[in-house]
Amino acid sequence: MIEYSLTRDDLLSAFTALAALSPKGKLPGAGIYGGPKQQVRFSVKSGMFLAGPRRVWADDEGLHERLDGVEQVYRWPAVEPSVDLGDLLAVPLAGLGADVPAFSAFALLIPRTTPGLAELRAELDARAVAAAGDALPMPGEDKGQDLLAELEDDVLPDDYQAVNRAALRSRVGRRQLLVLTAWTLPLGAVVGLSLTLIPDFALAPVSSALVGALSGTLGLLVVVLAMIPTQVRRMVASGVYKVGPGAWWADQERFYEEIGGRQYVVDWAKIDRIQRADGIAIVWIGEAYTVLVPCRDDGGRAFVAAAERRVAR
Repeated sequence: MIEYSLTRDDLLSAFTALAALSPKGKLPGAGIYGGPKQQVRFSVKSGMFLAGPRRVWADDEGLHERLDGVEQVYRWPAVEPSVDLGDLLAVPLAGLGADVPAFSAFALLIPRTTPGLAELRAELDARAVAAAGDALPMPGEDKGQDLLAELEDDVLPDDYQAVNRAALRSRVGRRQLLVLTAWTLPLGAVVGLSLTLIPDFALAPVSSALVGALSGTLGLLVVVLAMIPTQVRRMVASGVYKVGPGAWWADQERFYEEIGGRQYVVDWAKIDRIQRADGIAIVWIGEAYTVLVPCRDDGGRAFVAAAERRVAR
């Protein structure tokens, strides 16, 4: 086991180094999320990256990372041998497309000066090489005993559309829409004023600017909503959004999810709320990070109800 801490600057350093290695200095996923600073800002605000101290260890189960009430377990077929990324060691996730966002591409980022890293690196690289090409274990095969509830179901691509729509209504999503609106309103007003240069244009300059600003904002919302299906298809195709068989279970201390070779374990105190939407439940962890739970049948609804009761306590 090793212990270390990561800061926002560490993440920026890793993404900057990755951009330098990429063709024309362009990060994967830059078309949507931007360059290193933009991707770091998004990953921090969304809760995908948590700064602070953490513990990492390897065993037969997989590669573990534990921090602040949250643990992630990466099954060995789901990781690749480590690579050097600037001042950090990076552990890439296996099976992801070349266009995935940089913040989704790695299981771990570890400062290369961390005591004990050399031994851990040798072990995880050997295990990753040995497991390359192996089938992933069935989700939830090591659930343990004394469970409050458990569920096995399939995650469908369209399930993520409900998650993305809910994310737009979260605090982080609303903030992003406000930033976009702040750009769209004046741009639409300028377009509206420009139309008054047309001879015999019917509206006065003030009315034209107002109509242009409102039309631009409405158009922005339409475009954002229309992009959700396309973005979901892209993220599913790249491997970032995991679809297929999954397992969810809960005991008195923690909530568990496993799908696609990645297990997510969270203390109940870290769960903010559970929201139901379109045949799924969205487990909110922090401002914007979520876990998707299918609840299209009685079994799924019973599991979510048990989780809701535990969160309410």
